[in-house]
Amino acid sequence: MDCGAGIGRVTKFVLQDKFDTIDFVEPAENLLREVPKHVKEEKIGKLYCQGLEEFKFEQEYDCIWV
Repeated sequence: MDCGAGIGRVTKFVLQDKFDTIDFVEPAENLLREVPKHVKEEKIGKLYCQGLEEFKFEQEYDCIWV
């Protein structure tokens, strides 16, 4: 999971080659819309448009990048 993901730069350069899929948490909807332009489509999991203060984890993750 990439928290505070922005447009997915960390995922593009660090996470996508290490994990099958990555979920994104980002409060700015306009930034989440940019994720598919920067991250391989098959690597994109769920996109959560909300801040971490409200986010409820639905599963366990192997890595949480904040």
